[in-house]
Amino acid sequence: MKKTGLIIVLIVVVLLTIVGFGNIEVNAMDKDENFVIVLDPGHGENDPGASNSKYGLQEAKINYQIAVYAKEELEKYARVKVYLTRYDNCPTIKERAEFAKNYNADLLVSIHINSLGNTQRAQEVRGAEIWVTQDNTKPEYYQKSKELGDKILNQIQKLGIPNRGVSTRSGKPNEWYDSGVVKDYYGIIRYARDYKIRSILVEHCYISNDEDCKFINSNEKLKKLGIANANGIAEMYNLSKGTAVKGITLDKEKLNLEVDDEYKFKVTFNPSNSLNRNVKWTSSKPDIVQINENGIKAMKAGTSVVTAITEDGNKTASCTVTVTGTGEALTFNDVKKADWFYKAVKFAYEKGIIKGYNKNQFGPQDKVTRGQLVTMLYRLEKEPDTKSLKNNFEDVKEGEYYTNAVKWANANGIVKGYGGTKKFGPNDPIIRQDLAIILNRFYEYKGKTKTNSNLQLTNFKDYKTVSDYALASVKWTAENGIITGQTLPDGSKQIAPLANTTRAEVSTMLMRYIEKFCKEDKQTINENKTQTNNTQTNNTQNVKK
Repeated sequence: MKKTGLIIVLIVVVLLTIVGFGNIEVNAMDKDENFVIVLDPGHGENDPGASNSKYGLQEAKINYQIAVYAKEELEKYARVKVYLTRYDNCPTIKERAEFAKNYNADLLVSIHINSLGNTQRAQEVRGAEIWVTQDNTKPEYYQKSKELGDKILNQIQKLGIPNRGVSTRSGKPNEWYDSGVVKDYYGIIRYARDYKIRSILVEHCYISNDEDCKFINSNEKLKKLGIANANGIAEMYNLSKGTAVKGITLDKEKLNLEVDDEYKFKVTFNPSNSLNRNVKWTSSKPDIVQINENGIKAMKAGTSVVTAITEDGNKTASCTVTVTGTGEALTFNDVKKADWFYKAVKFAYEKGIIKGYNKNQFGPQDKVTRGQLVTMLYRLEKEPDTKSLKNNFEDVKEGEYYTNAVKWANANGIVKGYGGTKKFGPNDPIIRQDLAIILNRFYEYKGKTKTNSNLQLTNFKDYKTVSDYALASVKWTAENGIITGQTLPDGSKQIAPLANTTRAEVSTMLMRYIEKFCKEDKQTINENKTQTNNTQTNNTQNVKK
């Protein structure tokens, strides 16, 4: 081997040894780069598993206690997260494997106690054994699982329980993994392998054997079994127990952001095997840089110092964050700067046309009702006085948030009842073609000259599904760029005229309408902004508008 190549290999080996996981490749970690282990106490709730009435032992309870003790021991190691698939409940086998998948686990250990019942061989057969996948097409499947199984069995054997070895068991001959190998018999191994998670099933001893029962008849002994499992895992993965935090650093000492940008700092601990990695975050000026669950968010122009403080030892590291840009950031957690509707939501919100459910939730994908839409147009028109207007709809009650808006819109020909009736349907979702009609009528109400559009809708895949009564308005909105269509996976466009309209879509269409036709009125709504924001914060109706 060349000298350069040898140096690189040595560096990699040293790094792996320092951070742990030196004897085995870790295929999955959580977002904080912790090694994730899921322990599965077999059976549970209404499924007690095997039992021994002579000694008053029940497998499900024993499995759970072993798992709890193993979890406690494993959590003493640095960069390790441990989860249990159950507590008092009893998930299906597939749900247990899915649980491990959802936590991005690298290892799933199913904990059991074996039994031969009241058979003649019950007192002859005893000891611990471990089952692993028979898929040997990749080292991380059979080979690494067997190595782990051997290490755990060696630890259990030290307690005095015979070692019966690591085994495999074939499942149905007509079911195969994607590797072409016949699937395993045990479901927890089979499903875990489907999810590409390393898994083993540990049978710690035989509950049907008197000698083996001596090893599981007290919590003290179950704790020893739990620690034996943890020791075997720690040896296999070269885990190291954590030490006190001596210091931390952030990946940035200075950071430039624009309003509404977000950033998540990466914290480096010294030493790397620090056990307690909990950190508290502060901002010297929260109105400029806000701390949230995703990291930080730039709220308005200015400078703030963001500081990380460790729970262990109160060690600190700071970053000076400079925010540029105009205006203030949206406070909604469900509207990100990268979202296609971000600009429109911010535009409509700042103009006081549309509100959030509260300061943190906008609900961009929620449906918009007919009452909500006319309320938005009513705000756009600066909420004219409606005291002299008559309510012509029997389903629009006085005192609702939309009442004045509906009376105003109806009096000005912007909305009508269903089919000439006295029903408006204020809580019905507004479909896209009806939204086009209402915007067209609002355009005419504003004194604009109506022009019949000659635009053909053939560029839209579903143009024939537009209802006749809405065709002229849909053409008008398409011609003026208010409705541009939804993009399908094949790149084509559709109008989706009968689909419900979302809050994100309405925000976008209103922004396009205002920018197209109301340029001279852009500033007129700003005077209502303060009132709108106060109403949003103190809205006792808790209505999504």
